[in-house]
Amino acid sequence: SRRPPSSRQPHPRPPSRPARVVRAMGIDIEAGGRVKSKARVTKSANPYTRLLCKLYKFLARRTDSKFNKVILKRLNMTRKN
Repeated sequence: SRRPPSSRQPHPRPPSRPARVVRAMGIDIEAGGRVKSKARVTKSANPYTRLLCKLYKFLARRTDSKFNKVILKRLNMTRKN
């Protein structure tokens, strides 16, 4: 009741792949690193001032008008300046 030994050869192994060279990726930073600056946002509790900031932020980004950029800058200024 035993099966006769198979005349087939065992399944051949696939040829091994050549070793890949792994290089570390990264950004080239000068000594001191890069400066990340956060844009100042108004801390005003006034909802109308906040809406004006949103509006001029959009207009400054989407139009080439220098006026919109100046108004946005002035809305975001601190009161000390």
